[in-house]
Amino acid sequence: MAKIDPIIQPFDESDPRRLRVGEIHRDKLARDSKYLYIKNNTQLLYQHHLFTLLQHAISQLSRQNRHTYSLHSRDEANRILQEFKSLLNQLITDDLSQSTSFSQQLSSCWHHIEAFEQEARGTKTLPHLSHLLTTLTTAITTFPPNQDQTLGHYLTKRYTHKTWLPFPYIDILKLLHEWAIENPATSPLNNWVATLDQILTSLKR
Repeated sequence: MAKIDPIIQPFDESDPRRLRVGEIHRDKLARDSKYLYIKNNTQLLYQHHLFTLLQHAISQLSRQNRHTYSLHSRDEANRILQEFKSLLNQLITDDLSQSTSFSQQLSSCWHHIEAFEQEARGTKTLPHLSHLLTTLTTAITTFPPNQDQTLGHYLTKRYTHKTWLPFPYIDILKLLHEWAIENPATSPLNNWVATLDQILTSLKR
């Protein structure tokens, strides 16, 4: 039996299926052309890859920064700063240089305050607060001046479960207490408390 050729249907130019196929074909040609162009230009491909990686890294850092900053609400910051201020005032009135429990509380607050300072420095919405926190942390970190083992050095250590304190740390705390008693006007402790008051005021705005 002779093979019968299929009947060729008349081609309708207005057929929406034809229009859709044409669109898909054009999109594929455009994608293929872009791929071949990038493939044939090694330097461009390398730059495209770096750009993609950079976009991903920026996106990840942005999400991380938003998460980090959200960890500390203003209420929590206020509570920690108030506690740190209270501890400094206690050291002004009492010689707590050999109290391990006092040092533990001081160190615990200090770790939070360092975190607050880093977060505030990473935002552009609180420049005044960031400046005050940096002023406070720098002053404490570098006291006494021109010394290798400073107050900041010892505050970054945790003395939990310890029944003793390093002698240089004891000497620093004793110096701060005696200075506050003998010359309140120039006392670093009084100066730090005054800076804390400014920080706490800024937090209320």
